[in-house]
Amino acid sequence: MINLLPFLPKKSPIVFLFLFVFFSLSAAAQEKYQVIGKVEIENGTLDGVNITLFKNAEKVRTNLVGKKGKFVYKLDYNNDYMLEFTKEGFVAKKVSISTYVPDEVLEGDNRFPPFHFKVNLFPMYEGIDLSVFDQPMGMITYDKELDDFDYDKAYDKQIRDAIKKAEEAARKKALEFSNKNKALEKAYKDAVAEGDFHFRKEVYDKSKTAYLKALEFKANDTYLKGQLAKIDALTTQREQLLKEKGFPFREYAEPGHLPGLLQKTFCFRRLLQFFSDILGG
Repeated sequence: MINLLPFLPKKSPIVFLFLFVFFSLSAAAQEKYQVIGKVEIENGTLDGVNITLFKNAEKVRTNLVGKKGKFVYKLDYNNDYMLEFTKEGFVAKKVSISTYVPDEVLEGDNRFPPFHFKVNLFPMYEGIDLSVFDQPMGMITYDKELDDFDYDKAYDKQIRDAIKKAEEAARKKALEFSNKNKALEKAYKDAVAEGDFHFRKEVYDKSKTAYLKALEFKANDTYLKGQLAKIDALTTQREQLLKEKGFPFREYAEPGHLPGLLQKTFCFRRLLQFFSDILGG
């Protein structure tokens, strides 16, 4: 870089103006401390994740996290900040950041590298003690020995075991929940398959029973409701045909079936019983 100062008079007003502007801009450029991080979600997506920034216990703003989960905040020195990470149905987490730095350090060199960290959110499950997350999961402060920012080691030691225990319990619950869902999904699919099988065979009473069982797992399933509506319509239609032909439907016909002369799937045994009753009468 070319040094222009030697070419200017030492007591020139321009020199003082130049120095004033230069150092003012340098100070302004370094008056913020930067934290950079990323939010990760267990068993979910980043949709609906919010980060709320508090400064000295007062809310500043809330931001919606982007698709990649990344965030950047530039913080004023000598203040207490809190970042709160929330998502509906998930455990909220907090990170405390104290930007207090001794004046002599800031006056010497306040160019600290950004602090990087990750926040992992997991679903909220019943039966787990989550009170540990009422307090910050970490405290970021200036460390005199490092001459840099780092986690407060004493606080981290105090809270780390409780956080680990809660997270392990949540992951265990998540596994149980996942296994239960898989079992329920299998039972649902089996019931639908059974209903479809009997529907194709036109054994509508068994088909209806299977579909109703599947509805216990997914009450709003439109496919099942459609199939049940078809069964009701077909059953009504066939009962009407049986009445028109004079067959005692309730006593001799399988529910949902036409008599043998009109439908090949009519139960032959019941048909024989029908004629036997007539001849016997």
